[in-house]
Amino acid sequence: MKVYSSWKEALRRLVLVTDFHKEYTVTKQIGQGSFGRVYHAKRKGTNNEFAVKAFPKEVLNDEDDGIMGLFNEISILRELGESEYLMTFYEIHETVHSVYMVIEYLPGGELLKVIS
Repeated sequence: MKVYSSWKEALRRLVLVTDFHKEYTVTKQIGQGSFGRVYHAKRKGTNNEFAVKAFPKEVLNDEDDGIMGLFNEISILRELGESEYLMTFYEIHETVHSVYMVIEYLPGGELLKVIS
C-alpha cells in the first residue's frame, strides 16, 4: 500500500486531476493575484494544510497571456522540483470552471507585504 501511495502522489504532480472538491476543504482566502485568488485549504482525511491558487477559466481565457502564464508557472515549478528555498508544488486540478494549483502553505502572509 505504501508503494501505491508514493506512486499516486508522484503521478499527481504530473497530470491534471479532477477531484479537487472531493479531496480538499477550502477554509479562507489568503491572497489575490492577477489571474486568480489564493486560498488556505486542508486535505480531507489528513487535515494537512496547503495553499491553493484558484484560476477561473473565464479569466484565463480573457487575458492575453492567461493560459500561457499559468502553463509557464506550472512548468517552472515542476522543473525546479523540491527545494528548501522554494514553495513545493504538489498537484494541479481542473474542474468545469476553474484550475487549482495545490502548493505548500507557508504561514506568515504574502512575501511582498512582509518585505515592504
